[in-house]
Amino acid sequence: MKTKSLIPEFLKVKVRKFRFFMTCKECYRYDAERFLKYSNAFYQFDNSEKLIGVIVAEYHVIEKGLTMPEPRLGFGFEIMKALIKHCNLYSTQICDSNSEHFFHAISVIAEYKLFHDNNNFPLDEALFRSIDDILSKFGKAIPSMQISMTKEYYFKNIYSSFEDFSNSRHSLRNFSGSVELLLIEQAVKLAQNAPSACNRQPSRVYIIQNKNLINQILAIQNGNRGFGHLADKLIILTAELGGYLSLRERNDVYINGGIYAMNLLYALHYYQIGACSLNWCSMPDQDIELRKICDIKPSENILLMIACGRVPGKFQLTVSHRNSYKNILAIR
Repeated sequence: MKTKSLIPEFLKVKVRKFRFFMTCKECYRYDAERFLKYSNAFYQFDNSEKLIGVIVAEYHVIEKGLTMPEPRLGFGFEIMKALIKHCNLYSTQICDSNSEHFFHAISVIAEYKLFHDNNNFPLDEALFRSIDDILSKFGKAIPSMQISMTKEYYFKNIYSSFEDFSNSRHSLRNFSGSVELLLIEQAVKLAQNAPSACNRQPSRVYIIQNKNLINQILAIQNGNRGFGHLADKLIILTAELGGYLSLRERNDVYINGGIYAMNLLYALHYYQIGACSLNWCSMPDQDIELRKICDIKPSENILLMIACGRVPGKFQLTVSHRNSYKNILAIR
């Protein structure tokens, strides 16, 4: 005990930091190894989860293209080729007749063809043949139909039961004018009732109004092609790291941030603000660049963005097929 008391405080701090650093390496190595082992980081389709994950990502790109404010004829050529390739691979290697997403992908391919047929646009001959080939394998696939919506119908359930209210909220990629800053502030205020581990409340909200700055940010985000330019305001959601005490909590900012983000999306819908969440899957250089142009505190992790704007009278929504709850539920 006496010996410990003789150790200078700065040396104790160094020892604690060294121990923390070694534990940190162990924790993040564990995380990285699990991600590399079970994710599809190497683009290897050795199980149905990986292949369906790619198929969903690809068909959703096509869905978004079909619902753009001004859909471009012939869009998504490379994505459609990849989607057909992966659907063929799935049908021959996995043969899971219960996959909702696989059959929805076939329906999206059929809708893509119908969209171009209706607009008398000749698709690339090789692509046209591959579309016909895969559709013929599954009988006459019924085209998925992206959702035609009116502003009145979109917001008709904001005072209804939670079930109806929740079912009525969708990501919206068509804006037509400005939305009052006060309304977004009210939504942020309402979102404050989101649960938070140990009541840390790490969520922080940046509302960007300057159009030039919004354009700079969205150019870095690079997941808003075809509609980002219509956003009137942009929300950047971050989480403060200062309240966290242990490496066990290393992922908690993302969990708390996700809970808060969903609460904020519901609040925006309640105040009749059109909103679309935009991921922030960035590399370090992108993260550093965004911090510079938005003056985000170094102690905050950037989580995601939300494009906001006034809802037009008529617009299209993506189907965005959802899993049946029974397919994701496990009771032990």
